[in-house]
Amino acid sequence: MRQLRLLLGSTAQAVSLVLAAFFLGIALGNHWWGKRAGRSSNPLRIYAWLELAVGLLAVGLYGLSSIYGTLFPNVLILSEKTGIPILFFKFMLGMAFLLPPCFFMGGTFPAMTQHLYAKRTDLGRGGALLYGMNTLGGACGAFCSGFLLLGWIGFRACYVVGVLLS
Repeated sequence: MRQLRLLLGSTAQAVSLVLAAFFLGIALGNHWWGKRAGRSSNPLRIYAWLELAVGLLAVGLYGLSSIYGTLFPNVLILSEKTGIPILFFKFMLGMAFLLPPCFFMGGTFPAMTQHLYAKRTDLGRGGALLYGMNTLGGACGAFCSGFLLLGWIGFRACYVVGVLLS
């Protein structure tokens, strides 16, 4: 979100873009990867590849500001030539950066639940525990990164820690 301020400014538009990309990516990823995990003989392997993809894309997103600096002048020219509002191009550019990692994130839960199902674990209890631990981990990560790590080690190091722990 911090990097998107360069793209959209610190506005409701930036928040809307992040939420739209997140929920769209999660939904599409859940649908796409859920089908594949259900047919896989090893859904845990799919889960591992999905987590790796999320991590690699997170590393790539760190360079958003430099890519944006290169693309944005061309976007301004394109907007002026076509008459399409600049906000549309900003939205599409933001989606291009945010949708892919969210798509892979969306597949992690179905892959893990398929693994639990294949192990004949009590899916209700195991799935609820998995979902609860995932939510607790996300909340702890958000709290620690936002309230502790940023002040202690700065943005760049906090970003690296987040990518590595993810």
